[in-house]
Amino acid sequence: MRWLIGGLSVLVVLALAGGDHGAVLWPFVGRFHPLLVHFPLAVLLMAIGVDATQRWTRADAARKSVPMLLLLGAWSAIVASGVGLVLADWGSYDPEILQRHKRFGLLIPALATLAYWTRTRQPSDGSASQIPARIVATLLVASLLAGGHVGGTLARGDGYLTRHLPARVRALAGLPGETDRTRVHVTNADATPVYDSLIQPMLTSRCGACHNADRKKGGLVLTNIEGLRAGGRQGKVVVAGRADDSELIIRLTLPPGHTDAMPPDRAMSGAEVAMIRWWIDQGASKEISLAAIARPASIRRTLTAYGLDELPT
Repeated sequence: MRWLIGGLSVLVVLALAGGDHGAVLWPFVGRFHPLLVHFPLAVLLMAIGVDATQRWTRADAARKSVPMLLLLGAWSAIVASGVGLVLADWGSYDPEILQRHKRFGLLIPALATLAYWTRTRQPSDGSASQIPARIVATLLVASLLAGGHVGGTLARGDGYLTRHLPARVRALAGLPGETDRTRVHVTNADATPVYDSLIQPMLTSRCGACHNADRKKGGLVLTNIEGLRAGGRQGKVVVAGRADDSELIIRLTLPPGHTDAMPPDRAMSGAEVAMIRWWIDQGASKEISLAAIARPASIRRTLTAYGLDELPT
């Protein structure tokens, strides 16, 4: 238990201190998180499943294997979460979803450690003293499922686990229809700013993990208009009216794998870059509305995909 608690302490330090961006191997180590994270999920679910079924089968071998499986699951969860915290410092993820996923990355190893501790100390006679272990096991399963859902959303986008549900099931669950998922609901085009409705959500989702008010990688904040206009340590990143001269567009359009390409791990789609380029070319105004801005054919196609094709000209 002392070693497990030590491992959990290291996780807390990693979560608070962040990664060493001067270390050559730091981003390389982080890329192993997707490879490692599935092992503790499988082992912990197997341990809880075996523990639940042995209550009815009374299989002695199964009962003895549960603490070992929980110990293996706890240690592998600590390792996977540690590597995941390293990856978090090198990815372009939605900061809000990333924060939720990091919380599960700390909660699951802690619950796995607690499950191991309670399981090794519970009696085997089916007494009420087994209740704490069952409560912890239930919380652990719920955290594994919720953490997996958040992880899928972080890596694959919103609605990853529910995107292909049949229409009737989506309706019963109160989820929006597939055609409504990409729509931006605008009630008054004259009063809806392009920046707040379209540009800032893209920048926050794809760049906010590294360029926010707390982290400021390169001295640059991209989660608000003030930070975007101020630029970073290398100067301004947006030149109003001249997208091709704007460092933001230059970085977004560099070839994948280039040292200065941004985001570093997952390039923005052509449509997203085109929208940001269009907004900069039209003056990079925070106040200009959807109804007032000029819309070339290529942008109209993207706006149509967002459900904004019926705006007045």
